[in-house]
This record gives sequence, structure tokens and C-alpha cells, in this order.
Amino acid sequence: MSAQKLLATFKPLVPREKVTKVRFEQLEQIIKIAELGSITQASYELFTSQPSLTKSVAALEQEFGTKVFLRTPHGVQLTADGKEFLRQARSIVALVDHLRASLGNNENARVQSLNVTSQQFDFISGLFLELFLAHKQDSLCFNLQQVDRNEVIESVVEGKSSFGILVRTDLDDKSFMWPADIRSLEVTTLDTGPIYVCVGPKSDYYDADTVPRSEIESGRLLVLDMRISDFPNRYFSTEQLVAFNSVNACQEFLTQTDALLFVSKWTRGCFPEPLRCVPVVPSSDAETQLIAVRRRSEELCAVEQEFMDLLHRHFGKK
Repeated sequence: MSAQKLLATFKPLVPREKVTKVRFEQLEQIIKIAELGSITQASYELFTSQPSLTKSVAALEQEFGTKVFLRTPHGVQLTADGKEFLRQARSIVALVDHLRASLGNNENARVQSLNVTSQQFDFISGLFLELFLAHKQDSLCFNLQQVDRNEVIESVVEGKSSFGILVRTDLDDKSFMWPADIRSLEVTTLDTGPIYVCVGPKSDYYDADTVPRSEIESGRLLVLDMRISDFPNRYFSTEQLVAFNSVNACQEFLTQTDALLFVSKWTRGCFPEPLRCVPVVPSSDAETQLIAVRRRSEELCAVEQEFMDLLHRHFGKK
């Protein structure tokens, strides 16, 4: 959980603007007092005076408008609000400790973190494997989420992933689903290619070498990694449209029906025999781009730069 979200959980106790007055050392003091049940003993371990520690706790309680501790003849006890305060204080301290460890001076001890969101492609897992093997002696935190292409963009814009990898087609509007100012994103074209339709043995196009786009615009269509509401139906008058975020589900439908699935050059490997991927013609009317997007405002860390270099090498880019 991020520090921003953790601080937001204090909202029932205090307005957000007052949280910024709390010092980190006060959270550590609360934790130590709760562990020992005594302000006096905590002052010894924290190398501070008992009056100074008492004053710090009182200031914190005043800041939040609640009592964290009850004073008793035998020491202190946590109040109901104090228990919640302690739980969240521990979370914040643990988060800061983790941040210190991640950004410490020991480069070898740092966690190699990579977060990628993409549509489903036949090459992506191989790149992750290659990067994993190159760092198998390091501390790793690699995360690959395969989602629909709207979510790819949203994930990058919202800071949930370092990279987004998706397909953009000539059928898309120029404003293709960008939920934020395009100027905030760096867009890199990795490759270009034609559109294919994937078909099963029951399709009339199973033995075809090419499929004219004009002949399939009103057929049974499947779409992978797209939302039906975003499908450009101004180009297709089909009355039977099924959207999946599952390659296995598409494979089953294609095997059992005469439905067609539009696929890109970089998804064909997900659909082995008996399925076939047939080019749509004319190819000039069905061009696609494989793109990588990331936030312009952030410098790439070492492993993120390695991943970008892998993408470029894989697609023959300099």
C-alpha cells in the first residue's frame, strides 16, 4: 500500500491537511511506548527524557483530536483509537523501512522491479523469461498483467505499471481511447503488420489464402482484449459479437463454431493448429502498429531500460 493511501486511512480521525504536521519519529515513539506499556521505559530506549516524550505524545493526540493512550497507575494502555493508530503507524514505519532498504547504498541489495501491462501476445512471456534468467541472482519483483487495451493505457497513466504494450490499428480514431493528455506519454512504435483473422475447421475461410475484409464485416466476430463498447462498430455491421480476455476461450469458440477472430501479427502464435490465421486483404486497409507507452515524467531504472532494450532487439530496432 502506498504512503498516500496509508495517510488517507487517517481521514476519520483528522483532516488531511493536518497529517503533514506529524513527524515520523512520533510514530516510532508511539510504537515503542505501546510495546513497553510505559512512557518512562520507552524514553530510556529512545534516548530521550520522559517529559519530552510525554509532551510529544500529547502534541500528537492534540493533532489528531483523540486519545492514543490511557494513563494508569501501572503505565499506559492503548485506547480503541490508539489501537487503530498503532496498526497504521506500524504500516507506515514498515513502508518507510522498505523504502530505505530499496534506495540504500547497496546496489546489489535493491529489488529489481518491473511492472508491465499488455494485451496478450506470443512474445511477451519469452522476454520476461530472458530478463528473469539474467537477474536470477538478484532480488526480483517482476509483474506482468495481461488486460484489454483500454486498461493498458489506464494502468500506465495511473502509475500502476512502468510500460504498456498494445496494438493500435488504422481503424482507431486518432484520439484512440487516451484517458489523459497524450503529451504525458511517450509512445514508441515497435513493429507494424497486417491484420489477420483466426479461424477454425468449421469456418468457410479455413482453407483460404486470404480473406477480403468486405466479406467478413457482417459475420460472427470474436474480439480479444477489447471492450465491446469500444469496438469500432461503425466499420462492422455484425450482430453477433463476443469479447474475451482469454485465449483459451477464443480457441474453444473457434474450434466449435464458424466465428472469426481478428488477431494481430504478434498474437498469431497464441493460436496453434488446428486453428489458422489468414491475412485480411487489402493489407493497406488493415495496418496495425505494436506500440509501447510509458510516462514521460519518469526516468527508467536499470531493469526497465533492459526491458526496453530487449523489446528493441526483438523487433530489430536500434
